Amino acid sequence: MPVLGVIEPGVAAALEATRGGVVGVIGTSGTIRSGRYQEGLLAGGLDEDQILALECPLFVPLVEEDKMGQTLMSLAVQEYLQPLKDARVDTLILGCTHYPLLKDDIGEFMGPETVLVDSADMLAEAAVVMLRAEELLRRDGASESEASRAGEMSFFLSDLPWKFADIGERFLGRPIDNTTIVGLDEMEAAGNKPEGDLP
Repeated sequence: MPVLGVIEPGVAAALEATRGGVVGVIGTSGTIRSGRYQEGLLAGGLDEDQILALECPLFVPLVEEDKMGQTLMSLAVQEYLQPLKDARVDTLILGCTHYPLLKDDIGEFMGPETVLVDSADMLAEAAVVMLRAEELLRRDGASESEASRAGEMSFFLSDLPWKFADIGERFLGRPIDNTTIVGLDEMEAAGNKPEGDLP
């Protein structure tokens, strides 16, 4: 089963969107400290002085508390993103799954001259390209019953995050019912099984 990562599509979109200025990356502390976005941008031809990566650890809990558009969120956005505004970044990668819910807050602060790159949107576009290449997209000539049939979602989690269903519903616009907890030891064991065995 193909697995798509979220970083590569976001990097590719940022490289395409930048006008030759500074590209910003915001994410959780773990994401920024991993350096994966920065490595991708460097590999894509940017110089180190064209990349500004910042940790924004309060964004996730504020999103989970549904504080978008409120004063507390505006203060956090200003506190974290002022260095990006001062550097006049022309492109900003939203490098966390929660951050698309902050597009309005971030866009209002950064202004229209900064292109916001939503890694999740870019991942969805990459998925369409992959499905088309594998001839797995729904056919244009599908019957009415096939065309109207909704897909199914299943979620496999290493832990059940606080408010997962509630937050997920905000992202997806539909209820989240089908979740399965998979321990890290089970995932590791599944990855080491002989080819052909099911996890």
